[in-house]
Amino acid sequence: MRPHVGRIVKSGSMGKGTALKNSSDLDCILILNTIKDAEQLKANIRDYLAQIQSCLSEQPLRGQGWRFDIKRRTEYLLQFEMINFHVRKVTTVDLLPTFDANVTNGQARLNLYHKMASYDENTRSYCSAAVAELRRDFIIEKPTKLKGLIRLVKHWAKTYLPSSTASQRMPSSYLIELVTIHCWEKVGSPSSFNTASLFKNIMMAFLNHIQLNISWDRYYTLTQNPSPPTILDPANPYNKLYNDVNNWASVAQVARKTLQMPAMQV
Repeated sequence: MRPHVGRIVKSGSMGKGTALKNSSDLDCILILNTIKDAEQLKANIRDYLAQIQSCLSEQPLRGQGWRFDIKRRTEYLLQFEMINFHVRKVTTVDLLPTFDANVTNGQARLNLYHKMASYDENTRSYCSAAVAELRRDFIIEKPTKLKGLIRLVKHWAKTYLPSSTASQRMPSSYLIELVTIHCWEKVGSPSSFNTASLFKNIMMAFLNHIQLNISWDRYYTLTQNPSPPTILDPANPYNKLYNDVNNWASVAQVARKTLQMPAMQV
């Protein structure tokens, strides 16, 4: 079965307006008309990714000055570099095929969450890209100044936190976005705020991570309030982001050192 793309959604930090300066990573969600749900996606995605990789390997845009270099393929995505010969620019692209769950429609979204409840954890993971549009919309609408603060916290994480490895999972870019938004909401969601003061609050949140209890009811309603420590994906009630990190001790240690810096003593 050949994949037929209905539309493409630009997601990730670039899609949400929170990418660091000079960042050239792009998440592209391919919404396929030929796939109806996570089970069908799971059964066909390996073949779809292979077909897309084969197409890109033929270098269809070489005449326009572009080259595609395949970097890796996982069970969910194809990652490649787009290299422009004319401007010497390299863009890393994560291409994620998914099905159209029509998640911007309230009833369709509830239907998806209901189906996810019946899936096992592995099948449920194939719904992640289907709700990427909700993740993007949740953040892209936030004030420009807040997105600037998110970029500042991401820069802090990139500069001071250890890198993620196969055995060490550090906070993702998305987790950092959500913790920053949570701290902003705790002070009343102001359109104007003192950046240094709010940055300090975020460092305190990372230091006291065991007390974090973050969730939203914009897209779904929880049947019971979660207990800390919790960071729930606002677009996916089954995506428990706090548990994705297995080295919170290092995060807390770096946050403590940051709070002890002279610049933070104002």
